Parts: sequence; structure tokens; C-alpha cells
Amino acid sequence: MRIASLAQKVAVAVVLLCCVNAARAQDSLIVNLVGSLYSFWGITTEVDISGNYAYVVTGNTGLRVVDISDPTQPEEVGGVDTPDNASDVAVLGNYAYVADRDSSLRVIDVTDPAHPLEISSITEPTDLVAVAVQDTLVYMADFYEGLWIADVSDPSNPAMVGFWDTPGYGHNVDVVGTMVYFIDRQQGLRILDATDISHLLELGFIDWTGYNNAVDVQGSYAYVVNEVQGLRVVDVSDPSHPTEVGSLDALDMPWDIIVEGDYVYIADNSAGMRVVDISDPERPSIVGTAGTIDYVYGVAKRDTIVCSAMWEDGLHVIDVSESTLPIEIGSCNPLGYLSDVCQQGSYAYLASEEGGLRIVDVSDPSSPFEVSCTETPGTACGVDVSGTIACIADQDRGLRIFDVEDPAHPVPLGALEITMFTLKVDMVANNAYLACGGAGLMIVDISDPSTPVLLGECVTPGFTEDVKVDGDYAYLADGSSGLAIINVSLPGMPVIVSEIATPGSALGLDIYENYVCVACGWGASCMVDVSSPNNPQIVGQFSGVGYAQDVSTERHYAFVANGSAGLNIFDISDPTAPVGVGSYVTPSDTRSIFVTGNHIYVAERYSFEIFEYSEVTPVSGNTSQTPLKSSASSAFPNPFNASTTIQFDLPRAGLVSLRIYDILGREVATLVNRNLSPGTHEVRFDATDLPSGIYFYRLTTSGNSEVRKMLLVK
Repeated sequence: MRIASLAQKVAVAVVLLCCVNAARAQDSLIVNLVGSLYSFWGITTEVDISGNYAYVVTGNTGLRVVDISDPTQPEEVGGVDTPDNASDVAVLGNYAYVADRDSSLRVIDVTDPAHPLEISSITEPTDLVAVAVQDTLVYMADFYEGLWIADVSDPSNPAMVGFWDTPGYGHNVDVVGTMVYFIDRQQGLRILDATDISHLLELGFIDWTGYNNAVDVQGSYAYVVNEVQGLRVVDVSDPSHPTEVGSLDALDMPWDIIVEGDYVYIADNSAGMRVVDISDPERPSIVGTAGTIDYVYGVAKRDTIVCSAMWEDGLHVIDVSESTLPIEIGSCNPLGYLSDVCQQGSYAYLASEEGGLRIVDVSDPSSPFEVSCTETPGTACGVDVSGTIACIADQDRGLRIFDVEDPAHPVPLGALEITMFTLKVDMVANNAYLACGGAGLMIVDISDPSTPVLLGECVTPGFTEDVKVDGDYAYLADGSSGLAIINVSLPGMPVIVSEIATPGSALGLDIYENYVCVACGWGASCMVDVSSPNNPQIVGQFSGVGYAQDVSTERHYAFVANGSAGLNIFDISDPTAPVGVGSYVTPSDTRSIFVTGNHIYVAERYSFEIFEYSEVTPVSGNTSQTPLKSSASSAFPNPFNASTTIQFDLPRAGLVSLRIYDILGREVATLVNRNLSPGTHEVRFDATDLPSGIYFYRLTTSGNSEVRKMLLVK
């Protein structure tokens, strides 16, 4: 699980869409992450090797650690999220130094590679793209500002000690002794004397047309890769007069380079990983190429293996013991992005774009674990389960049907090839209803799962993204055309009975009593009264802060998957006036959501998350009087075993924080971090997973901060 690292990223905000009378405290929801699984990689751009581990930066999913002790079976063993977009990494000793673009340098303790831990950061650089480390100094290439140098003799407290402003845009850096070789994206190779790091002195430079990407230095030569000019070999024996002595133009678009002995290893974009003989630096020549199915952006070498960072295809390991015949021997590429989720019994069923059907045991929501992964021939976009049958909407490969009586061993039963995009599926009785993009709705008889039969189809005016069926009607999220309602009482002859435009593109929907709740992308999502299917009416609207892609209703709440903004929750007990009552900013792109009971199952782009939600309840009998100041009452009971209740008063509406700390001052729980209305509120604190001891709770409001003590006895 990644609960600890994710908790640092949580920013909880409540969206209130209507005014609340001060005499009545508005109920609000607490949303807590209880379990997570997977860490699908983002864009894989760079890699460094230390010992038996490869350290891979994966864009907005941070740093991943891969065990390469057996190069034929590299295995991810750990990882840590970073706040922005990890672009480069350098490892020395027990520390990994990560360039995290706008969030600058992150210092990660990798003493235990399975549990990397961020211990510090520096925020001065504005767009950090590359790092190099030597002894106790980290050299950083900032895209807009130039070269920064940080002293990391105390890794927990790095300090900026040097700066040099590049004439163009910083892109890469290498260090040998007191010499710094800095790549300016547009102004070539700049050579700096760093004898006095507080007064860096430029000695010389050499420039080429085209974009310069990376440099590696060995002996008297600097090897530079340029997108247009290929490989340039520069004699730097006289740093004040660097001179090009050799070149190799026959490259695609080289991004990274590493030099060892008589060879350089080049990440050459779509052409793969190149091996270049530089035994004669004046006449470099390609002697070997390891092809690729994706772009190669980063390389690192250990002994006879090269690790290549391959954009969206993860980490690939190449055997270069024979320089003229480099061969890929292993790879690590967590399968595909998640696109949909549903839950039944003790299992969650996930559609993974590259991984197919993934089944996760969620009987203990705090510790979900995968029990099976079954690939499909297409791109799994949607999933639904009924009884022992699971259906996958497999995009350009139509419908795939599985027997999941034993979730650990799903058995393919049948398939129906459909040339149009199959994006979502809803199973009702013996039929599967498919949202098929430009083809609209397709209805398939799956009474014999081994031989599915197309019963009927209905083309809609838009692009059908989602479908839900209730009784004789199918409700379609029809993209820019809004909501389409189709009579399916005769599955062989489905007929459109009505359409209604929505405030934005209809991307997802769910049914709540006589209403359809529609997620409308960038537009305001809406409640549609469908009590008369022939005459649907929009009766209420609500907006989160992101791109609404999916929605699930439970009780009187609508849970909206809002893309990079996470999830938003709205009280729809009055469909004409939905009210925002809770939210959670998830670590990546929230794409699909399924809610049952008190649990929220979320398919993010890079991970699967399970949340619990509960209510902050106004205390009855006290809501008619507004407190004069904010205050926290003693927890009751106190001492307590397992759980206690904390009551507090608010004189006015505002942002409220209620956090729990242990005796060492470490935060162990966030109970509230959101806007609340005036009045008296109470929150339950569940300490089931915490050890006995003294704990403190801090109530913080705009005008007050108060700390109280409580004792947990088990």
C-alpha cells in the first residue's frame, strides 16, 4: 500500500453550491483512504543503477525501484510518489536525488529499496529537469534558470550553495572533478570551473544547430547528443577551447547517452538503443542496435547490461556482452492504465487498458491484493459482473465474456467481435448492453456465454460513452449530444424515445430513483428527471473542480470521478439543489468510480484506491445557537478502547482541521480538513489499527487552535 505517501498529497476541499442557514449546521462527509493497490507507471524517461537496483523516474508517479539482480526477470520492489513530474534521478550511496520539475529536488532515502522514503527537498529551482551527484554536492539543471548546486552532506537538510545563469535553457549536466559540463538546450555545451562553487566561472563553450539533449564525459572527451546533429565528440582537454573532433549523424533523435570504455550507449528515440564504437573518438560508428516498440528516452549501464527507459513501455534490460549484438533479455512494465471498476462480494473487477481483466480481493479494504490478471486482445475499457459472469468492453475487439466463479482463475467463455469502439457494458438478466461510441447502443444475448448473439442495435446522434439500464429503458451518455433514452422492451428493436442536451459532454451516468445523474466533463454535471422517459427534464446542476468522467450513486449521494481533481461528493436528496459535501484529491487521474455501502472503489489512471466515507454530524438540539468561539470538548470516552468521539463548536463557517498526533508529534490521522458550517459537530475517531498510548488531537480554525490529550488503552 502507498497510504503514507498518498496522505501527504491529500488536499480536501468541500464545494458548497448553495447558501446554508447559519442556524442549521450542514452535514458534511469525511472521506478517508483505507487501501490502495498498483502503481502503474507514468511516462518512463530516465534511469540510474546502483548495485542490484534500477531507479526509474516515471513522470507523475514519481520514483520506482526495480530489482535487477536477475536481469531476465526485473521486478518492481518499491516506489515513492513525488509531488510533480519526476524527470531525472541520480543515486549515490543510500540516497536517490530526483529532479521533480516544478517541485524541484526530492531527496529519497533508499537504504531499504523496498521502502524508499522522501526525507527532504529543495524548492528554489523552478523547473528542474536533470541532476548529477558527486560526493556531497548535487548539480541540477533548471530549464529556465540554469545550474544550481546543493550541499547534501546532511541529506535531511540540503542547502543551496551555488548558481549559474545559462544563456538559454538548461537540459542536462555532468560533473568530473571540479569541472561541470552543462547542456544548454539551445546554446550547446558550456564548461564551468566549480573550484569555488559560490562563484562558478564559465571557461568555454561550443554550440550546434538543433536541440542539445545530454552529455557524458570520459577522459579528455565530452560526448554530446543533439536531436538534429546526432552524436558530437568534443575534445575538452583545454576547457577554454573545446573542439569538436568527431561526429555521427546517422541517428534518429538521440535523448540520452552513457559512456563506458570503447563504447557509448545512446537512447535513440524510436530507433532503439544504439551501441557506438568510440575506440577512435574521431570516427565513431554504430556497431549494434536493440530495436524497440516504443521511444527510448534514458539509459544506464551496469556490467554487461543496459537499462533503457522506454516512455510508455517501462524499463527494458538489454544484454550488451556482445556489443555488435545487443539483445533484450527482460522488462518491467506494469500493465496498462485502469479505465473502469465494479465490485461484487469480496472482489473488485477492473478493466485495465493493457492488462485486460484484473480481479482484486477487497475482503479487507485496507489490504487489497490482486488474485488474477487475464489479458484481452483489445483495450479493456469497461467491465461489469453478474453472478459468475464478467463482461469486458474491449474497445476495438468488442465483447469478451469470462467465467469468474473462481476469481483466481477466470475462464474465457466467449466473445463477440465488434468493429466499432466498445467502451462500456451493463449486464441485465441475460443481456449485455454495450456503449459503442459512434455506433450507439448494441444489445447482446449472453444467455449462452460461449455463443453471444447480437440482438439489436440503435445508432445515436452522438458518441456513446456509457450505458445504464433500468426496466424497459437504456440511458446513454451520448457525448456532446447529451443524454439519450432508448426503449429496450424489445431487445431486438431498440428505439430512441427522447434526447436532451446536457451542460457539457455526457461521459458517464448512474440512476437515482426517477433521476439520471450525468457526469458532463468540463460542464456542470446534472440531474435529469426521467419519470417520463419521453420528456426528460434537467432539474438540477452541480460542479466539482475537474473533468467529470464518471458518477456512481449510493443512498442520497452522487460520487463523481473528476479526473485530476479526484472525487467529489454531492448530496442529491433534493435533486433540484445538489450540494457539495465532500471531496478527495487523488494522486493521479480519477477515471471510474463504484460505490456500495460506505466504500468507494476508484479506478485511477495509475492505481486502484478504496475509500471510506462517513458523516460529520451536527449535534441535535444545539444547532439553534451559534457558539461564541471555536472550541473542542474532551473526547468521550477518554480513556478509550478502539474508538472515541470528539465534539467541537464552530462560531462561524470556515475551514476546519482536526488532526491526531502520537506522543512523538507524528500525525497519524486527519479526521477533518474541510469547510464546515456554524454549530456543534462531532466526529468519531477509530484507532483500531493504532497501538495503546497517549494521543493528541488539534482543532484548528481560522481564529483558533486548540490541543487536547486522550489515552488509548487496549
